[in-house]
Amino acid sequence: QYYMRNTGCEGEDCGMGSHELVARVLATADKRGIYADTSIYGAGLLDLQNALTPQGETRMLAGQKLNAAASFAPGESILTPPKALGDVARRNLLSAPLAVFDEMNAPFPLSAENMIAEESRPKVSRHLRRLQRGGDSSANNAARFEWGDHATGWAALSAQWDSIFASDFGADFSDAFGNPFAALAGPGMAAGVARGNFRAAAFGGNFSDSAANQIRGFAAESALWRAPDSSGGLAGQMGFVAESDSILGGRGFGAFGGTQARTMFWGARGFRKLGGAWNVRGAAYWGRTDSDSKSADSWRLGADNLRSASFAAGLERTGVIRTGDALGFWLSQPLRAESGAMTFARPTGRTKYGELTYRNERWTARPSGRELQFALTYRRTWGDLGFARAAAEAVRNPGHQRDAPMLGRILFLAEREF
Repeated sequence: QYYMRNTGCEGEDCGMGSHELVARVLATADKRGIYADTSIYGAGLLDLQNALTPQGETRMLAGQKLNAAASFAPGESILTPPKALGDVARRNLLSAPLAVFDEMNAPFPLSAENMIAEESRPKVSRHLRRLQRGGDSSANNAARFEWGDHATGWAALSAQWDSIFASDFGADFSDAFGNPFAALAGPGMAAGVARGNFRAAAFGGNFSDSAANQIRGFAAESALWRAPDSSGGLAGQMGFVAESDSILGGRGFGAFGGTQARTMFWGARGFRKLGGAWNVRGAAYWGRTDSDSKSADSWRLGADNLRSASFAAGLERTGVIRTGDALGFWLSQPLRAESGAMTFARPTGRTKYGELTYRNERWTARPSGRELQFALTYRRTWGDLGFARAAAEAVRNPGHQRDAPMLGRILFLAEREF
């Protein structure tokens, strides 16, 4: 009864076979001291507590049958949930135990708490790069195709995909307006074409990084409207991203691996010069993600019609104190799951016939909170010789978690050529 019920397995065939139970009782009997005399005590003294305790190291199994299952040592099965899911994976994985097995193939319950990796807070250098790309980002572009008037914000096509499709008309937080789906690949290789008001590129992760190399895709952008005097414009984007062993950038290892995800995305970005010295800019992106498992030797974590979105909007005034400076107010939401479901085949144990059992779960893919980033920025340039930029940022519900404390950042960056 213990091995039938302790991991949540359902059905009369759950648990261990009678021969295995007898062998376990004999192997776990107390054979110390006087009980070592087999002529009197046989296999020893019955020890039910020891019989219900894992023998040797526990293993994580994935597959269909015990004798052919993939085996993972403790610590090898780790899940780094996608940022867009917030606390969805953690909240649901901790609601019920996972089944692990000892060296005698007996199932035991295990909490997934230590199997979920918490992504650390972004390093300061990442935010400093955001400040650095506030002006002309040509220094960050290994190769590019110029399109339109770069001075008004129509970005060059970059081979470094952390700044792909980001506008460059002087915003300090330019990457907040970039495409979050193309950015999943991280810095890497790209090839593209540009003609008139249309441009497109295929991209992939850095070939020196085996993880990033598993993410690849295609993106295209076309101008929907441009003001004749270059005082405004609107561009639309669409494309797809294919991931291996990840979902929206969340990585799975060991028994959590084997996931293939496909995301179709679309979006729009634009800017407008208002009267006086005011500029306004905005961007919004949406995506749909579906996934399945490419391997039978996994716990099959996936997505079903997962809809995600991000947006950013900003207002900037130039010439606040002197010519060449600007003060900006920015609001953005990082990529967040808005609807759809996550699916998971949770291991629940085994049958007396040696078959592994699973419970197919379906979680509503909506985080408990919504992360909003508020930023106040100031920049000043010295012609072509350098710049100084400062930013104060407040983050509400960081990580899309409702109970997370507000996060604050103050950044300053200066660069001058002599």
